[in-house]
Amino acid sequence: MKLIKTIMTIVFLCYLSSLALAEQNGAGVEWEKLIKDTNELRGSGDYDQAVIVAKKAIEVAENAVGPDHPDVAHSLVSLAFVYSKQRRYDLVEPLYKRSLAIMENALGSDHPDVANSLTMLARFYFTRGNYEEAEPLYKRSLAIMENALGPDSAGVVNSLNDLAQLYFTQKQYVFAEPLYKRSLAIVDSWPEKTALPTSLYNLANLYRATGRPDEAEELEKQAAHIEATRKGIGDTHKSVRFAK
Repeated sequence: MKLIKTIMTIVFLCYLSSLALAEQNGAGVEWEKLIKDTNELRGSGDYDQAVIVAKKAIEVAENAVGPDHPDVAHSLVSLAFVYSKQRRYDLVEPLYKRSLAIMENALGSDHPDVANSLTMLARFYFTRGNYEEAEPLYKRSLAIMENALGPDSAGVVNSLNDLAQLYFTQKQYVFAEPLYKRSLAIVDSWPEKTALPTSLYNLANLYRATGRPDEAEELEKQAAHIEATRKGIGDTHKSVRFAK
């Protein structure tokens, strides 16, 4: 059975996407380098130094564009990622909350970057087991993505999967299933099928959890076949044999 991407990996990808937009506004070259250095230090495991550099990035951004600019919000998230690695969770939540408040004030409550900020806070709660706090944030993020980017956007797919995973983890399968199915239908409609296997595996996992192994196996075969075809693997590969 395929493993789903880790929560924090997806969080980081969303953050990088949002950061690319923020850099166009420019808190300055020094700030951009500090953010880059923070990411590299975190990636190498030098968390103590990463904290120092991340705090410097916040200071530089505040001085360059003011304390209520989105670049400051991105800097706060960068520090939050480092604290998460250090398991200093008591310091993470206030950073995400301040970042969200800045985004809402600067961009308006219906901006996609606000949805990303909501998702990051919700995922933090999710990983800490605070499901009741995560749920309304996921729902609000989904609503923003639908209105701002359209019902068939990647942002909507991510939000659907987040909310479905929340319900799946709580064994609330009746709520998770329609969300996974809607996500699958969206990615299946895209010309590029890269995201399709993940959606197939997600729904297959739910089918197995609810005692429907035959339905799960069919989806797993489809996913394996798509992956093998994309990689150009011949018929001797086990995933292709499994898919036939």
